[in-house]
Amino acid sequence: MSGSRNAGAGLGLPGLPARPSVKRVAWRSPPRPRARQKAQALAALLLTLAVSMGAQQAPPLGRSIYGTVLSALNQPIASAIVVLKNMKSNVIHNVITDERGAYAFHDLQPGASYQVYAEWQGHRSKTRTDSQYNPNPTVRLDLTIPVS
Repeated sequence: MSGSRNAGAGLGLPGLPARPSVKRVAWRSPPRPRARQKAQALAALLLTLAVSMGAQQAPPLGRSIYGTVLSALNQPIASAIVVLKNMKSNVIHNVITDERGAYAFHDLQPGASYQVYAEWQGHRSKTRTDSQYNPNPTVRLDLTIPVS
């Protein structure tokens, strides 16, 4: 022997302890503690709530222009195209009015003037302007298209 006392251990050599029998068991991952599962579920729920509440409660950035597109008879016009032009950058945005004739533009650049007009079935409203010097962050500009 080579001087190591346990060199023949488990090989059935005289004078050395026998190798213990090993019971084979299919490997399973250890069960996760319920407290950890609950904490992860709670964290996921809180994160989801925080994101959804933040999206719902976040105030619009910049300015907003909104209003209603009306006919000459003061009736709302659905599906009219409202055109908004930033007079500082010349960028144009379009929206379509809803069934009540309502439109809105949000997150507009502060310090810029805007022109707004509406079109419907070949008719056009007068152009309205919101000045860059208007201190209100939200401006209502109703538009009238001369149709009956």
